[in-house]
Amino acid sequence: MALYVNKSYSDPVKQLSRDVVVDFVRKHYQPHEIRKLKVACFPGPEMLEVTHQWDQLGIQRRNVYGFESHPQSYQRLCERVSQETKKSRIKTFNEDVADFLERENQRFDIIFLDYDGFFGRNVDRVLHAISEEQRLAERGIVGINVREGREHKKRQRDYLMSLSHFSMDETNTPNLPGLEIPHAGKKKLTIDEHADRIIAINDYMDRKIEERDYDLTEIRNSVFTRTILTRLFQGKRLDQMPNLFVEGVIREHVEHYKRFFTELNAKTDGRFFRNDPKLEEAVKSDDIDYIPNLPGFKTTIIDALYENTGLSVQEVAYFYSKERFAYYMQDHDCFKYISKPGNVPMIGDLFLFDQRRDLFDSRIVKYWALPAEEGDKAYGLARDFGSTANKRKKAAEKAYKKAEKRRKPGAYERYRQEVIKINAEAMAAKDELLMDFWKHFVIWNEQTHQFEATRRLLRLE
Repeated sequence: MALYVNKSYSDPVKQLSRDVVVDFVRKHYQPHEIRKLKVACFPGPEMLEVTHQWDQLGIQRRNVYGFESHPQSYQRLCERVSQETKKSRIKTFNEDVADFLERENQRFDIIFLDYDGFFGRNVDRVLHAISEEQRLAERGIVGINVREGREHKKRQRDYLMSLSHFSMDETNTPNLPGLEIPHAGKKKLTIDEHADRIIAINDYMDRKIEERDYDLTEIRNSVFTRTILTRLFQGKRLDQMPNLFVEGVIREHVEHYKRFFTELNAKTDGRFFRNDPKLEEAVKSDDIDYIPNLPGFKTTIIDALYENTGLSVQEVAYFYSKERFAYYMQDHDCFKYISKPGNVPMIGDLFLFDQRRDLFDSRIVKYWALPAEEGDKAYGLARDFGSTANKRKKAAEKAYKKAEKRRKPGAYERYRQEVIKINAEAMAAKDELLMDFWKHFVIWNEQTHQFEATRRLLRLE
C-alpha cells in the first residue's frame, strides 16, 4: 500500500525481510502445499513483493490478491501487471484491504501486509476483520510490517492504554509501574469506584505523555505483537454465536453497558468518551458490533453463561472456544530493519496460527441451544455425549429389541449394562478432551497478554 507514488522498494536490506518471510513459509508448508497457497498482500507498484517473495516460493500468481488503495500507485501496479501474460497475472484491487476482508467471503492461507505507515487503527481494523470474519484459513500465516518512529501523542497514548489492558490482573486491575490505582484488588466496583479508577488512569497517562516517562520503542514492540495475538485470539463476534446465546441476550447486555458507559462518562466529566471516540459513537447509535468486542463485556457475558448453565469453568471455556473459532499461535518470528541510512526503521512480525479444531471433537462431546420459547433461559447450553457414544447406544438398543422379540433371557440387563459401559467410556473420553483443551487454553490465554519476543535486526553482512 504505497504512499509515495514514485518510491522504489528495490533495496537489498528490504530483501532480507522478504527472505525471512520465504523461510518462514517453507518452515511450515511442504513444497506441494506452497504452490496452492492463497495470498493477500500489498504487492507495491513494481510488484516486487510478488517477484522477490511469492515467486521465490513458487506460489501460483493466480492465487495472489494484491491491494493498493492509492489511485496513482494502483495505476502503476496495473501497468506492471499488464506486462505479464494472462496466466502470470495477479488479481489486483484498488481499495482498502479492510473493506475487502469485511465484505468478501474469501479465506487466505497467507495474509501479509507490508505497511508504509505506523501501527495505527487501520491495522487494528484489518486484524478485527481477519478474526471476526474468519478470513484466515484454519491453519495460516499472518505477517504485518509497520514503520517504527515517534508517533503523535494520541497514538502513543493508545499504546499506553493498550499496555494497561494487557497488564490487567484477575480483578481487572491494571498493573503498571508507578500507577496507584484506587480500589486495587476489588473485582466488583460501584459506578463511583469505576470513575475513580478511570480518572486515576487518565491522570497517569497524561503525566507519562507530558514527561515522556516511558520507553516508546519497548512499549510499541510489546503492544504491536500482543495486539496481533489478541485480535486473532478473539475469533468471531458474540452475535455470530447463535448456538451459545439465544436472540436478544447480546442486545440486552449491550443496552445495559450503554447506560453504564453514559453514566460513567458523566461522572468523569467526559474524559471516558474522549479516550475512545468510537465507543462514544457506538453508545449513541444502534451499533451492537463494537461494544460486544470489549474485553469487559465478554467477561461479563461469559460469567453469566457460567452462572446460568451449571457447567464447569472448563466446560464453558470449551464451548465458548469451540463456537468462536479463535486462531491460536503456533509459531512466531519478529525482526527490524533499516533499508537505507537515515530511513525510519521498519518492524515486522510473522505468526503461524491454527484454529486447532482437533480439540473440539463432536464425536466425543457436543451441545445445542434450547429454543427461546422453552422459557426464560437466556443461555441454551446443554450437555450431551458426542455422536460416537450415541451411535453405540442406538446399536445397543437395536440389539436389545431384536433379542427381546426372540424372547432371549436377560436381554434388558445386557442392554442396561452396555449403556452403563458406554456412558462411562464417553464420560472418560469427554473428561480427557476437556483436560487436553484446558491445558492448551491456559497457555494461549496467558500468551496473548504476556507474550514477549526479542526482535532481531536484519542487516547486510
